[in-house]
Amino acid sequence: MPSRDAGSRSVASRRYRRHAALLAGTSALAMLVYASPAEAVCVGRCSAGGVANAVSATAASALADAQRAAQVAQDAQNSLARATQAIRAMQAVQSAARSLAQSTPSSVPNGLVPGGLQPNMPAGWTGANAPTQTTSGGQTVVGIQQTAPQAILNWQTFNVGATTTVNFYQRGNPDWIVLNRVLDPSGRPSQILGQIKADGQVLLINQNGILFGGASQINVHTLIASALDLGISDGTFLKNGLYSSQLPSGTSGAGAANFSLPGNGGKVIVQPGAVIDTSDSLAPNGDGGYVALLGNGGVTNAGTIIAQNGQIILASGNSITLTTPPSNAVGVGTAKQ
Repeated sequence: MPSRDAGSRSVASRRYRRHAALLAGTSALAMLVYASPAEAVCVGRCSAGGVANAVSATAASALADAQRAAQVAQDAQNSLARATQAIRAMQAVQSAARSLAQSTPSSVPNGLVPGGLQPNMPAGWTGANAPTQTTSGGQTVVGIQQTAPQAILNWQTFNVGATTTVNFYQRGNPDWIVLNRVLDPSGRPSQILGQIKADGQVLLINQNGILFGGASQINVHTLIASALDLGISDGTFLKNGLYSSQLPSGTSGAGAANFSLPGNGGKVIVQPGAVIDTSDSLAPNGDGGYVALLGNGGVTNAGTIIAQNGQIILASGNSITLTTPPSNAVGVGTAKQ
């Protein structure tokens, strides 16, 4: 009997060594799966075959689990690869559309001229100096120096030519806002074919609609492009800012901006190749601003809109309300009636 027990222990020992070698050849995941409470246990005198069979079954189960985990990981990797390919394909389409738009002649004039950027000083120009213009290397730069946290600029036309850049200088304040109201008697939408830059918030209102061409580039902290006018007076805006309307029933926040004066069914359209980007203008608290495109007759985006730590809002209707949270936390809610 003692010799038999020794033989059993010898066989079991050899089988355990084979089992250890098998585990050493599996993945770390298999090792973790094996190291679970569900291990084979033999109490008292057991035969070598019984121990080996239990250990072999456990190892086979661990290996199967490892293979399933490897397949899941491979499927995830394949999905990521397909998503990456889709993104690259979309980027290629946008790049091609942008190149085509840049090579297409435009009838929109550049700079501060009738039919282009034409201020309407009699209607009011508050909170900013008169615009300036420089031209160099075929590029026209229109600069507007804001002098107060809230500014209202009225325009006869607000059309940005393909080689024009409009700079709103807001002294590095992401919470400063400039309201640009277009009073075009011809009833035409504003065409943005060039660039708009700002440290803070740019609000563009044209009740006839707004078009962002395929070569346009917008780099601001916040952009609101609306075919509906504000539901507050200019005096209230200058005194209290954009979010000074009463909150709609059932909503919460520090204030509301109500766009409730519809125009002529104006649409807001972002063409393929256009880029609206707020990611370069993060506030010190991490607020990434937002992009809100508000139409009366519809909103279409076929371009690229980027808002890091912010929101992108596309809404159309006769009354649209934007609400802010009660703190400086990032977020803009919408309610459409």
